[in-house]
Parts: sequence; C-alpha cells; structure tokens
Amino acid sequence: MRKCLLYTLLLIGLSGSSPAVMSEEASREVRPTSVVSGPVAVVDFTGCVTDSKYGRQEQETFEMLNNRHLSSIANVEKRLKEVREELDDPEVVDGLSPDAAREKQELCQRLTAELTQHRDIYYRSLNQANNKLLKTLQYHISKAAGVIAARKKYSVILNKEVCFFYEPSQDITANVIAEMDREYDAKVKEISESEDLGRDNTTGKP
Repeated sequence: MRKCLLYTLLLIGLSGSSPAVMSEEASREVRPTSVVSGPVAVVDFTGCVTDSKYGRQEQETFEMLNNRHLSSIANVEKRLKEVREELDDPEVVDGLSPDAAREKQELCQRLTAELTQHRDIYYRSLNQANNKLLKTLQYHISKAAGVIAARKKYSVILNKEVCFFYEPSQDITANVIAEMDREYDAKVKEISESEDLGRDNTTGKP
C-alpha cells in the first residue's frame, strides 16, 4: 500500500517536472527548426527513483514519515472510536452524571477536531516530502545523465515518459542508475571516513 501511495505521488509529481534529463552543459532550448547533432538517449525517471540507492534512501525516509503520521492518526481514531461507542451505549450514558456526560461529549468533539488536524498535517507533510523526493532525485538523475552524456557524446537525454517511441538501445536507464550508485557509494565512503577521523581526533588517537 505504501509503495502504491509513493508511486501515485511520484506520477503526480512527474506531471509537473521537466520532461528532459540532461547535464547543465547539454541543457538548452531546442527550437522546432533545430537539428540534433548527436545521438539521443532516454531514461526511465521512475525506474531511477525505485531502483537506485539514492532513490531507495529517499523512499525509506518517505515511508518513515508516512508511517509516523499514520500511527498518530490511528491512535486518535482508536480513542475517538472508544468514546463514540461509550456515548452510543445507553447503559454507559445512563450511568454518567450530567457533568461526566458533558465531558464525554466535549472529549468526542476535541478528538474529532484533533483527527481532522492530524489528517490535514499528514496530507501537507506527504506532499512536501514527495516534492523534496522528486527534486532530490531529479538533481541526482540529471547529474548522472550529464556524466553519461559526456562519456557517450549524447546531445540530448530525455525522460522516456515524454517519448511516443524510442529504440530499446536508446534506453540508458541502467547506466544512469549505475552512475548514481557509484556516486552514492563514494559519498557514503567519504562520510564514513570523515566520521572516523572525527572520532580519532576526539579520542586523541594519532
């Protein structure tokens, strides 16, 4: 269910994203009369998000946020359900004093408002997290595509979602993912070495 939700949000986000994926050097306006001077390639943006290490990292962060909000909502829903069941039970209501009954009604109203607030925060947070995920992955995919473009002399690399037709040989998604993973591993190694150095400095080791 979480995967379906992420994929749906990803498709919504992609509808407003740039259709082309290319390096800054290769990025330029292509007029109707322009002629592409070099080979053209396509990249599966969604595949890069779901299959790359950067993408999986962002998905894990997204799912943690999603689960945290869903847990909060579930707790409020449970409490509200219990209060409503008590108010719907004639025996329970008859056993309450007027003040206690009023307090139950007020609690039900507060929980209803709290549930509405939690849901509103949930949807806004999810939208913000999805936008961040898309922007972050757009950056890494574009950077990796730029490296591949320079290496293979591609003049244009497109998001395959905007292509009506392309040859299978033009799909370089696997190459882009490999380049993204290479950069991810290098970054993780750099962070790890920096943390080790910091610990050595703290403990006074040479």
